[in-house]
Amino acid sequence: MNDVKINIGDLVYVVDTGSSYTTYKGMAKKLNVTNWDKGNLPNTEQLYIVKAGHEHLSYEGTHIFWIQSKDTGKGYLIGSKGIKVSTFNSNIFFSEEDFKI
Repeated sequence: MNDVKINIGDLVYVVDTGSSYTTYKGMAKKLNVTNWDKGNLPNTEQLYIVKAGHEHLSYEGTHIFWIQSKDTGKGYLIGSKGIKVSTFNSNIFFSEEDFKI
């Protein structure tokens, strides 16, 4: 069990760009991603806000989040293992195990 808690509205940093999903159209559509920087990796030196999340459409137990750059407004899809929460600013907490939208 992974103890990582990720909430919609959390501020996060990207710690592993290898966890990015740069061409996952199905998830981008599911999460209603806007301003998606499709094909590109997020910057590890920028701060992002978690906009939405959902379990991977093909791999149970894997969660993907839409994060949006506070600097550029560009959106990215990334797995939960690729981000680190900077600040909790939400009243609702989800673990990877029970996260559902």
